Amino acid sequence: MKKAVIKKEVLLSEMKRKKVLSMKELASNTGISQSTLSLIMNGKRSPGSKVIGSMIAYFECSFERLFFYDKPLTKVNDK
Repeated sequence: MKKAVIKKEVLLSEMKRKKVLSMKELASNTGISQSTLSLIMNGKRSPGSKVIGSMIAYFECSFERLFFYDKPLTKVNDK
């Protein structure tokens, strides 16, 4: 299964464009908890559809602008 990953540099650029100064402010503006944002930014959690929807609606951009799909890892011996 593929997982969505946030493009950190694009997110930071979009935050700057919207004059959002902190992750706390972004969390408040999008309705996403600070802890969830932190986990996503640190690659410890994949964003779900609610987070993805909130982010693209808030930044008024496409999925492809803010996220990409990471390929799943496969075992070397899988045939």
